[in-house]
Amino acid sequence: MLALFLSRLIPCTLLTMLIKNHKAYRDYLILDEFEAGIALTGPEVKSLRAGQGNLDQSLINIKKGEVFLENAYIAPYQPAAGLNPSNPRQSRRLLLKKREILSLHNKSKQQKLTPLALEWYNKDNLIKLRVGLGRKKKRAGKGKTAIGK
Repeated sequence: MLALFLSRLIPCTLLTMLIKNHKAYRDYLILDEFEAGIALTGPEVKSLRAGQGNLDQSLINIKKGEVFLENAYIAPYQPAAGLNPSNPRQSRRLLLKKREILSLHNKSKQQKLTPLALEWYNKDNLIKLRVGLGRKKKRAGKGKTAIGK
């Protein structure tokens, strides 16, 4: 009830959740980005909105025309102890359009780019994942990022 009252007083931009993959931004030069939905259960959504997630060791795999986020950590939501998934690092399906999946697959194979999970964020009432295509930085270039992003 208090959250509903506060949401009317505080602008929406202050109530957004953002979880970044800092290792991806540090180790890769991001060349292209996509916005993807993600298939989650109720307790996972509540846990992410509380900021209890981590994308540091996550991978994106494309299998049989579907895209999956693997090894991303979502902490168990304590009030829903019986409904939490048994593995907090389980594979989760990403929701992309067919042309986005084909573009992601073709660019990763032809241009030898790595698909990366960049950040989780709120968009209206939904939780979205920003997916990027990046190229590994050389050792000397890790401190320098692309200008114009």
